[in-house]
Amino acid sequence: MPTSKRIVTGGSHQIRLRPTAATLFPEVSALEITPRAAGKPSIEMPTASIPHITCSQTAHVDFIVFLNRHSGAPPDLLPYRKDVARYFMRQVLFGSAKSRETQYEAIDRLLAVDVFELRYTDLDWGVCRLQKLVREGA
Repeated sequence: MPTSKRIVTGGSHQIRLRPTAATLFPEVSALEITPRAAGKPSIEMPTASIPHITCSQTAHVDFIVFLNRHSGAPPDLLPYRKDVARYFMRQVLFGSAKSRETQYEAIDRLLAVDVFELRYTDLDWGVCRLQKLVREGA
């Protein structure tokens, strides 16, 4: 499938994490928790404040990577089951039945790519391994 069929769009100017993310990413533990009127409290930070990040409103999807920072296993990039990925991706959908069906179809198009789990504890190692994936493939 051509990558033009797998384009994602999103808000690239802000990262929003749940407060519990600080247990996985100690780097954000000192950031303020933002109360949200119509949602759960979040840790929010502008991507412009993070060095070495390039932002884009859209991106072609060549891989899907699930992050596992505290697996207890040695660091590695491993194939990830697509049925499990589909299950996780479908959990956050909302809207009418017709809207969800369109979203399910989009998820299935995304899952045409290789899906991985990145197990790591050291952030620098994880970034280097993802860069290698992008440059050389799995």
